Amino acid sequence: MLKNTYILLFSLLILLGKAQYFDTETYLAQNVNASSYSSSAGLNKIIQDIKKSDNNSIIRALEELNTDSLSGSDKAKFYLLKSAYYSKTRNFKSALENSLLALRLSQKSNFSYLSELALLMQSTIYYKLNASKNITALSLNSVDNPEISFQLNYLLAQSYLKLNEYESGKTTCQRIFESHTLSKYDHIQTLKVQAALLGKLQEYKVALQTMYRIDSLLDNIKTQPFTAVSNSKLVYVGLNNQSFDKKILNEQFVSKNNIGFLLIKIKEADKAETFFNSALKVARAGGHRQSELEAEKNIGLCNTLSKRFSKAEDHYLIAEKIGATLNNPNQQSELLCIRAKNYYLLNNLSRARELCNTSVDLAQANNNYNQLSQSYSVLAEINAFVGDIQKAAHYSELAKENMEKASRESAKYDNEDRANVLKDEVANDVFSKEKAELELIQLKLEATKRYQELEIIKREN
Repeated sequence: MLKNTYILLFSLLILLGKAQYFDTETYLAQNVNASSYSSSAGLNKIIQDIKKSDNNSIIRALEELNTDSLSGSDKAKFYLLKSAYYSKTRNFKSALENSLLALRLSQKSNFSYLSELALLMQSTIYYKLNASKNITALSLNSVDNPEISFQLNYLLAQSYLKLNEYESGKTTCQRIFESHTLSKYDHIQTLKVQAALLGKLQEYKVALQTMYRIDSLLDNIKTQPFTAVSNSKLVYVGLNNQSFDKKILNEQFVSKNNIGFLLIKIKEADKAETFFNSALKVARAGGHRQSELEAEKNIGLCNTLSKRFSKAEDHYLIAEKIGATLNNPNQQSELLCIRAKNYYLLNNLSRARELCNTSVDLAQANNNYNQLSQSYSVLAEINAFVGDIQKAAHYSELAKENMEKASRESAKYDNEDRANVLKDEVANDVFSKEKAELELIQLKLEATKRYQELEIIKREN
């Protein structure tokens, strides 16, 4: 029972690494003029200045632009640019409002390319808000542009992963591979999502084959410039030929780590240790201390699972030493709990209890309810093992209470609900604006009609 809990605790690195690796806002700003509709001089100047100006300057320029004389397509572009730059500055309400205005205007006027950009912008905003259900709702719209379609489908696959709809995510990944000609780098990113989905479906052997493929592709592209392995029509977050080497090292670390985890899942701990050692070499080559800590901890896990408890403790102590330089109390509390489990399996119960109590103290000081639940669970098992049923029940109850506290804390930040409230607010604002515009048009029409009537009366007189 303990061993299973142990493995769960070590599933720390998600298979994905950094999720959204492309820069939608910059892509939109660079491509908003790619449609067949030419822009007015005022809007065109802002579009040309985008590369030279910061985000706030662009927002100010857009807010100062006189929109009265803008054509329908220019207004759609105007709203799209405002949406992109509000999203960059994390003003998501304004970003969502402008993307919605752009979408409605584009759809009414049949500006199909601008409609597709607006859908991409909305999906990106919802992704940043962790509102995955809203992304799946937007996916019902058809999109022709291949680059926009790929980005939307990638976000959709990620959304299915977050929603635990793994089969739908698998289908989406398959659709990406079948419908798009991907660059090598985009292919790797999509394979990572697919591997994560397969892992969640407990299809560990298939997921492992996918990760081997990713590892091989990373070895293949690490000697090439980024421009040779990426899609020139997309915009990537912080990636160019200069930063690519460092990025590949990080990708390789995550890849080798995940192969190790999947090998543990199919009960091949010794083979897993080989990959964790490879990950450690990659981490050292990149000078990344946090990654070194993760690798040392994972090597310790392999030794614990192979009942080499003293050797496992050596690696945990190295990880703990690295952790002390990173000053992360939650991580330190977790490492103490892991060491406690290792000592418990070594039958050194007094040392296990001591480490676990220190883990509890540290977790309490930082309101880390999730770790408290883990540490109390270990104390419950130790006391159950020695036959102290009363204490075991007490710690088991504390573990349950803290797990519930962790769940309540998580519920406070239910991003899906917050995004839906925001969505409703924005929809109401947009409706009010549209209503006000219609009323203004109606007033102008009535004023014109009244003026014409007066002119007729004047001529008759």
